Amino acid sequence: MTSNTGFWSSVTQGDVVTLSVALLLLTMSVLSWVVLIVKLMEGWRERKMTQRARAWRQMSPPERQNWRLQASPDDPYAELHDLGLTAVRDLHALRRQTTPRILDESDWITRQLQCGLDRCWLRAQRHLTILASVGATAPFVGLFGTVWGIYHALAAIGQSGVASIDQVAGPVGEALVMTALGLAVA
Repeated sequence: MTSNTGFWSSVTQGDVVTLSVALLLLTMSVLSWVVLIVKLMEGWRERKMTQRARAWRQMSPPERQNWRLQASPDDPYAELHDLGLTAVRDLHALRRQTTPRILDESDWITRQLQCGLDRCWLRAQRHLTILASVGATAPFVGLFGTVWGIYHALAAIGQSGVASIDQVAGPVGEALVMTALGLAVA
């Protein structure tokens, strides 16, 4: 005789709330793994870009120009390189139009590069809010599933009128699995 008290049977035979909690936890888990894989791939690409950028100092001017042409559009080092060159070019144009001492060269270039660094930093932090949201809410979603399962277990006990351990242990144990799933997802 097969038992009908397994976790998967309770999820598949559960009500809308139980199914929703299980589906939400599954979705949160999949999203977390996708973000993790994407971030690992981005880190690998950025390590390669860093190695290429470190070799820039030993390059001749024609090699440096070639390096810039071969860089990908989202290469942060190439972007900062272009920003620095543009900042110097714009500064010289501004100095031709105004009094030469109005703008300090160091401050101007530093501000332009800081704006570029901020944009690169924001790109590097993409999708981390998903991980933070999942990590913060998954335990509570699992706890909600547990409370819902215990409520249904107690309601079933109340309807049957018998409170034996075999009637309590199965449903409550299945309900506690939701908390474990929520913690595992987080």
